[in-house]
Amino acid sequence: PTMPDDTLYEFERNLSRADVATYLRTIADELDDSGELDFSSDEQSTTVRVPDHVEFEVELERESNDRDSSEISLELEIEWYETRDGSIAGPGSLDTE
Repeated sequence: PTMPDDTLYEFERNLSRADVATYLRTIADELDDSGELDFSSDEQSTTVRVPDHVEFEVELERESNDRDSSEISLELEIEWYETRDGSIAGPGSLDTE
């Protein structure tokens, strides 16, 4: 049996470019330091430990809409595997026992 998908934290808000930079800098500092990322907002809070090696993806895309304009999105994605007990299995090294 597979583990169900579970959204651990979600954040979407209109921010200034400078505030986005501050947010990303905080994440970068935490990755550089302990590798533990703390996410919290008014409604939710969670901490996750990021392993030393991960899969990192950058995607920049343009989506046209009906109003003669386009939405540009930049997605930064960090992925790794964890086992059923929550321990880290690493990037692309999912162990199926």
